[in-house]
Parts: sequence; C-alpha cells; structure tokens
Amino acid sequence: MSKLHNKLILGIGIRDVRYTTGNCPYYKKWYNMLVRCYDNTSQRLNPAYVGVTVCKDWLKFSNFKSWMETQTWEGLQLDKDIIKVGNKIYAPETCCFVSSALNNMVEGRVTEGKSLPTGVTQRESGMYSARIRLYSKQTPLGTYKTVEEAHKAYVKAKCDYLEFEADKLKDTRIKDGLYRHVITLRARLLS
Repeated sequence: MSKLHNKLILGIGIRDVRYTTGNCPYYKKWYNMLVRCYDNTSQRLNPAYVGVTVCKDWLKFSNFKSWMETQTWEGLQLDKDIIKVGNKIYAPETCCFVSSALNNMVEGRVTEGKSLPTGVTQRESGMYSARIRLYSKQTPLGTYKTVEEAHKAYVKAKCDYLEFEADKLKDTRIKDGLYRHVITLRARLLS
C-alpha cells in the first residue's frame, strides 16, 4: 500500500486514490467536510456542526469525488441543509453546491454570547435597528421600538431574498429547499 492510497483521514475518512491530492479541488471539499464533522477544534469554533455526520459512502474519497464530478461546483460551497431543513448528514441526496451568499443567508449563524437576534442592533437611543447583508452590502431595514419588531423586519427581508433567489434557480431540489426554509421562517414569526 502506497502512502497516498487508503490513508485514513481524521480517523474516519478513507483517501482511496492513487494520485497526489494536495491541489485537488475535490479533495479539498471532501477534507473540509470531514473537518466540520469530525475535528474537535473545528466543532469548538462552530458548535452548529456537533452531531453532523457524513454518510458511509462519502467516507471514501473516491465516492465523494465521483458525485462531485456530476455537479456544478466551481466557486460554490457544499451545503447539507438547504434541500432538507435541519439536515445533519452530508449525503448525495441532501447536498448541493450554492453561492457563499446564499449559503450564509440560509445558515444564519448566531454569534455565541450575542444577546440580540441576527440582523438586530441596539442604538444609543434605546431603539433597535434591523439590517441585512444582501449582495455583499449591508442594507438597512429601519429602526423599531422593540427587538421583536426589528427581528421580524430582518426575517421578512431574509424570506424575500430567499424567494427571489429561489425563483431564479433551475435546480428544483435547491429551489424547493429554499421555499421550505421560507415556510419554516414565516411559521416561526407567527408563533
């Protein structure tokens, strides 16, 4: 067995190829996926990935590479939970490649220790501002008396953005997934 063949990565992934993977874009995507799921340091920095796994087939690099070769992926990010809201498994039927802007909007990371919801800041006056990042620019959404009103403005703008982006897509798996996210977000606003 050569050094580059069947090497175990992060104690779980199998690098089962016979070429150097150093500059291989398929390998980089696969390796970064494994890091998010199985590297303790990475999970401490991003606890949203605790409990996220990779399907058995994709633990072998060659299987992931074969799938990725059938996808449009250049300049895009691998996503596991747009197609299936709340998904915790990287697998062919649940993954897709999307722009970083779209991925970040769906993901909606919460900063640890932050007391205000995403998209909301408190002004010196005691009022609350809502804003959203669209197309690499911060877009103000107004000033509100309460945190709840400001957050609702942010969620509404997020839903509008996701619907607008979904309407432009040809991939029905991603389009339908974005619509499911919008339905989930709007339901939370009503509860």
